[in-house]
Amino acid sequence: MKIVILADSYGGPRIHNNVVEVNESETFPVIIQKLFPEHTFIVDYLSFRKMTDMPSLINTHRDADIIVIQSGIVDAYPRVISHERTISTSFFNKLIRKIIRMNRAFFIKYIRSKTWTSINEFERAISTVKEEFSGKLIWVNIAPVNAFQNKDTPGANESITRFNSVLNEYIKDDLLVDVHSFLLNQIDYEKYLHPIDSHLNVLGNKLYAERIAEKLKQIVR
Repeated sequence: MKIVILADSYGGPRIHNNVVEVNESETFPVIIQKLFPEHTFIVDYLSFRKMTDMPSLINTHRDADIIVIQSGIVDAYPRVISHERTISTSFFNKLIRKIIRMNRAFFIKYIRSKTWTSINEFERAISTVKEEFSGKLIWVNIAPVNAFQNKDTPGANESITRFNSVLNEYIKDDLLVDVHSFLLNQIDYEKYLHPIDSHLNVLGNKLYAERIAEKLKQIVR
């Protein structure tokens, strides 16, 4: 079988302060490939990837038997500035980002707090993927952020919960890896996340690989 894994930056290696904290071999897509060596895998991860990018990606993988879609935090995360300003390399936009980082909570509370994707856009993207792809779909919903990041970006976890509710409702006929509920039911779910940016640490990647593998086994056996 041909299995495609589509992810955002959660699917890739992590480097903080020039220290590699998650090697590529420790990422959940690579771990999954090792668990299913008899199948063909294509792994595609990219920073700032949104659910609204998925319909166009699906068109490039129509020959896949299974597509695993990791719904990242990018759609649901409250932002002070637009996607364009966030990824811009201009001096002005870099300065804006630096000022915001000095007191992000203040800007979120009093200046601007808006997700890059609306709920309606999120719904349409999910529906389009379901309509366009004839193979099997496995969806991984959005993990909560840690307490530090939720304090730094007020309303982050509430927004994640709202987007996950939409995702969970729309994909009833597909397989769901509900990492959100699983993590929130742990006594200390933050042990799976990096303390600063809430991306997956080594333990978190192992968790994702295990949970996704459980769903894959229901299909490939």
